[in-house]
Amino acid sequence: DYTIYLGKNSHDSWDQKVWHNGKTKWYSGMNMRDGDRAAQSKLDPEGNPINVASSGEYNAVHNLFDESTEYMKSSPRNMLTRASGFTEWVATKPAGSELTASDAVKKSLESLPYLEAENYTDENDKSPRLNETNGLSVIDMRGKDYSDPMWADILAQLTIKDLDAISKPSNYSNIQLESIGLERMQDSDGPQGIKGAYGSDGFGATEANCAWPTAPVMAATFNTALSEDMGYAIGTEALTVGVTGWYAPAMNTHRSPFGGRCFEYYSEDGVLAGKIAASTVSGAASQGVLVYIKHFALNDQETDRCANDTEQHTSFLGGGCVWADEQTMREIYFKPFEICVKEAMYDFKYIADKEGTVATRKIRATLGLMSSFNRIGTVWAGGDPRLCKDMLRGEWGFEGTIVTDMAFYAHMNPIAMYFASGNDNLGHFMSFGGRERNSLGPIVIDTENPTLQNLIVESVHRMAYAAVNSMPYYAIAPGTTVSYGISPWMVWLIIINVVIWLAIAGGIVWLVLRFIDEKKHPEKYKRKEKI
Repeated sequence: DYTIYLGKNSHDSWDQKVWHNGKTKWYSGMNMRDGDRAAQSKLDPEGNPINVASSGEYNAVHNLFDESTEYMKSSPRNMLTRASGFTEWVATKPAGSELTASDAVKKSLESLPYLEAENYTDENDKSPRLNETNGLSVIDMRGKDYSDPMWADILAQLTIKDLDAISKPSNYSNIQLESIGLERMQDSDGPQGIKGAYGSDGFGATEANCAWPTAPVMAATFNTALSEDMGYAIGTEALTVGVTGWYAPAMNTHRSPFGGRCFEYYSEDGVLAGKIAASTVSGAASQGVLVYIKHFALNDQETDRCANDTEQHTSFLGGGCVWADEQTMREIYFKPFEICVKEAMYDFKYIADKEGTVATRKIRATLGLMSSFNRIGTVWAGGDPRLCKDMLRGEWGFEGTIVTDMAFYAHMNPIAMYFASGNDNLGHFMSFGGRERNSLGPIVIDTENPTLQNLIVESVHRMAYAAVNSMPYYAIAPGTTVSYGISPWMVWLIIINVVIWLAIAGGIVWLVLRFIDEKKHPEKYKRKEKI
């Protein structure tokens, strides 16, 4: 039996109803949850699922995190469950031997198969189509599905040089790829609003913008219309400062009022957080902002989320291990992300042809996501295929792009990221070791490896799909070739500046030479007395 309360406060209720679940329902094969089927389906122009799987096949929900579940079951602590009416649980911290990782956990942490080329190379893989000249650009894909076959011809225009460039860490942006017309986009952090464009070192926002109410305040309103209006306003502000990607909203869970980022996260309730976040994303996306919801997932504490001790900042053993059984993960910690991915929608307006016809279709608004520093069990979240591929993309139907949190730590390995077939872009501050390094040294991706080539090409597909459905491509007609150069007024400004500086330099040289000559030949410069 499940009792649903309409609460006056934490202790008293206005009313309550009991719902009895008369049978256990198992989901497998084609027996899917309605929400999963809808999320994995293509949409008609009005945003309605058409019962055709976007990926070609449907994926039913199934257990993915057995390792973590078994770990929790082996704990001597009693778990908080409905079965016991929450009466057998005592809030105590781990102590004694529980503070030391078991041999099985240590072995799992030290097992890094993705670092050995033979472990991520499939001998049957062939290199993807590359270096073709098909005369296409990503702008031609506005209004088209992620699974549209034309994408293959566009991606075939990529080069090995492109694959190498796109695999390097980013700095609040993506890499511009002229071969397919992918523009550089400027991202900004800020759960309370757009910070503005950043300096070349990744710090120092160049614009002072609005600070909006914190996430808990917005959640306390229970008002999705209000949060959508706030998202709309943030999206409008982003347009004015040249920001196209927003690293927010953040929707991890309040586990304690003393959590280091409670101001940044909505609630202890996953449904409330998901509903408020989804409406915020819908509002911001309606203005063309590519919204990156974060931090996926179980990033619910600040202590040791990046490393278990100081030395592990530069060790593959870094990244705090977070444990929970799968039911808890799905019902509480994953829930805000699931709701946001499945429910955030917006009306997407675009130029549909060379004549300038404006078309509208309703599409899913969550096209960006940021993975987290921590591990789920012993696997880094950003390189976890269960999280990024099987659940997020497989079960929830997410077709957008994923960026890592700041890729400064050695356990955030790009090979694991691509091998997970889910994460696309290493987020990075340039001031922390340079664009092509993390704390362990240079980041090297073998772009001659056919397996990785195919994975990186698919990453470009996801990045391009998210980008083309956002602001940089507004008001550009299909068939348009986007080129980058200096505007004529900039050329004239440069010429005028050069002339002025040459004149100033010439004047300074003349004064210096005259001063020297006067010292040598004072008689030439002696003033004649007036009579």
